[in-house]
Amino acid sequence: MTPALSIEPRRPADMARLELARLKPGPAQPLDSIFRQICEIASDTLDVSRVGIWFYTGNRQALRCANLFERSSRGHSAGVTLQVADFPAYFAALEQRRSIPAEVAANDPRTRQLADCYLKPLGISSMLDAPIYRDGIVIGTICHEHTGTPREWTTEERDFASSVADCVVLKIKAVDLNDARAVLQQSDEMLFALERADSMARIAAEAAHDFKNILTVVVGFATELAGAQEMPPYLREMASHILKAGERGAQLVQHMSAYGHAEADAPEAVAIGEVVQRMMPLLRTATGSKWKLNLEIHPGLGRVFVDPAQLERVIYNLVLNSRDALPNGGTVQLQVSPEDVRGDPTHGGMYALIAVMDNGIGMDSATLARLFEPFFTTKPRGQGTGLGMAIVKRIVERAGGFIRVESEPGRGTNVRVYFPFVSRG
Repeated sequence: MTPALSIEPRRPADMARLELARLKPGPAQPLDSIFRQICEIASDTLDVSRVGIWFYTGNRQALRCANLFERSSRGHSAGVTLQVADFPAYFAALEQRRSIPAEVAANDPRTRQLADCYLKPLGISSMLDAPIYRDGIVIGTICHEHTGTPREWTTEERDFASSVADCVVLKIKAVDLNDARAVLQQSDEMLFALERADSMARIAAEAAHDFKNILTVVVGFATELAGAQEMPPYLREMASHILKAGERGAQLVQHMSAYGHAEADAPEAVAIGEVVQRMMPLLRTATGSKWKLNLEIHPGLGRVFVDPAQLERVIYNLVLNSRDALPNGGTVQLQVSPEDVRGDPTHGGMYALIAVMDNGIGMDSATLARLFEPFFTTKPRGQGTGLGMAIVKRIVERAGGFIRVESEPGRGTNVRVYFPFVSRG
């Protein structure tokens, strides 16, 4: 059930425009603070539940949320990412319309691709989006999301939404160029790393496909040779070794293929606490009887925008890594909680935190520095592919999140994964 909205007087549009015009970016009012105020004013003026300011990433392959305001809690978050490839009709409409007034958003051809994964889980019935233009180019959008009974958007409301989008551009132009660049391109380094990872993933997927075909032949012949009774025993033993090597190669192919297709499925607005609770029987079985798995779930968890199967993969990989760091048994601590990340210019805001902690063997600084490198592993030869944490990193970053890891030899490891909220309700 959608929470009851806070009782806030609805601003007349002219009064709201005046308030917007008076917002002045500066040292005491950084651009992210201005964005927060713009979203609050727009939400109260149009009487909508949610307002978000979104900008294209550097490669224009995704929209990343710079600020999302939820009127019911008066709360703000940021970081959620929408991939262009997942919602082509919506992104095409952004490039062709001055505004997108979707009265029944789940049925509107411009927005219905968002219905099952975004609109319905969040209770959004109607949308009013206005593209943000700078020098004739769409650089983002301001999205007004209404919950409850679908509503028809008036001409005045459409005009107001467009004027808010124009206001966003004016505020960007008013700040120092470096400050604007920091806000609009704050995730460029992450995007570059993600694009490089995508290139490696495509290579890995192509190599895995070809390698699988070769291994099929090798394993097939080795199986026949190992079972041939007329073969001398020493040759059958050699064939058996070839077969075992082929099976290890097949496992590597499987991991390479998983790395190459880590982004294959479309994201959804999922209740993160429910996903973790649902996984606990599987996780406890997978860790084994020598290990104790403790779960701590804090209140205030909402929804994150990620493929639920990929979210499960992240949690599963992290828990098993902690188990492996405790070869003689021990306790793995799994914590899920909301966290306000402050003092970080790239990732500031409210996030859903998944922390997996152990007091196992830990890692030195050199190992920690290479933790997310594809094919890097500290496990004995034949026991690890070095792709688990690389896959985790790609999944998290595609969802607009990030990872922090603390570890010391002999003192254990703390892996903290942050997913941006798409809703706190």
